Amino acid sequence: MTITTEKLTEMGVKEVSLKIDTNGGSDAARAILARNGVSRAYAQPFTVYFVAHKPDGKQLGVIGRADGVLHRGESAWDMGLDAAYQRCREFVFLNTIYVEEAYEGCGIATNVLERLPELVNSTMRGAVDAILLTPIPQVKGTDGQIVQMPSMDIGFLMKWAKLTQFYTNRGFNFLNGFDGMGKLLYQ
Repeated sequence: MTITTEKLTEMGVKEVSLKIDTNGGSDAARAILARNGVSRAYAQPFTVYFVAHKPDGKQLGVIGRADGVLHRGESAWDMGLDAAYQRCREFVFLNTIYVEEAYEGCGIATNVLERLPELVNSTMRGAVDAILLTPIPQVKGTDGQIVQMPSMDIGFLMKWAKLTQFYTNRGFNFLNGFDGMGKLLYQ
């Protein structure tokens, strides 16, 4: 699955491919499962890497990623969400969406959110009913790892407001009983 946009082309990027790793997911996703006592029978962590390619086809490198967990069956019922979300048989919880700063505004995150259900459904044999996420700004730490921006950081509120507006414009809403946002994929 690939992403192409006019802005990426202007930056010398032919396409961004989405590569999903279902072999355990990120440390953050595994930690969330362990902390909440969620069985791997009901939840499968994954990471989607955003890989940029030059016009000649050569790989530029990984320019971002999305970390999440595909929840199945019982785990979808145990989170105390709004009634519409409690009917979901499978949903994705994203704890990280990060795009390198140079590539922000190129449509990568929008395309990932739009294509994530298809990618998860085809790769992990899921049938995603909803996407849940926490709109926390992500930054690269001094060690190069992607981390949540500290809430005491001077730019946190501005980035958080921009991020929540981004998600709202793509159909996500704040949910009662959940410290985050969600989007139902069925009506």
